[in-house]
Amino acid sequence: MGKEIKITPTDQYIIDKVRMLRLEKEVSQKKLSEIISPSGDNSAVGKIESVSTTHKYTDHQLNLIANYFGCTVYDFYPANILNDTAQVKTRVTIPKGLGPTGIINALLEEGKFFSVPRTIRETTDYCNAYYSESRPVTDYTAILERAVEKGGLKKVELESGNVQYQQV
Repeated sequence: MGKEIKITPTDQYIIDKVRMLRLEKEVSQKKLSEIISPSGDNSAVGKIESVSTTHKYTDHQLNLIANYFGCTVYDFYPANILNDTAQVKTRVTIPKGLGPTGIINALLEEGKFFSVPRTIRETTDYCNAYYSESRPVTDYTAILERAVEKGGLKKVELESGNVQYQQV
C-alpha cells in the first residue's frame, strides 16, 4: 500500500459532503468533473475523492457545484470549526447520512456488492443495516429498478420467481 495522504479535517468534510450530495442526486464522478473542470479533465472528481491523491475542491469548484445542485457553497462546510491537524484522507464506501438512493449509487460506484447476483431481500437487508435505528426499514425495489433502467444493473428473473440484480 502506498503512502498515506493527509488533508485537513475541513477538506475531508467538504469532499464527503459533495460526494454524498452527488450520490443522492445520481450524478457520476465524470458528470460532476465535466461541470467543475474547465480543462475537460473528466476524472477531476475521481482524483479528489481518491485516497491516493492530495486533490481537494477549490472555492471556485464548490461554487460551480453549488450552482449545479441549487444550493450554496456554505452547505459543504461544517457548522463548527474543525481541528486544523492534518488527518489521513479517507473514503468510506457508504457514508453515514446517505438515503436509500445514495446507498445504492455508492454500492454501484464501488463495484463490489453487485459483482455477484443479489436478491431484493439480500440488498434490502445489507442496505438497511447502515441505518440501524436512525430511520425506518426501506424497500429498495424501486431504486433497483431505476438502476436497471439506467443501465447500471441487469435484472435476472429466476425459475423460482425470485429476482436478482447484478452489475453490468
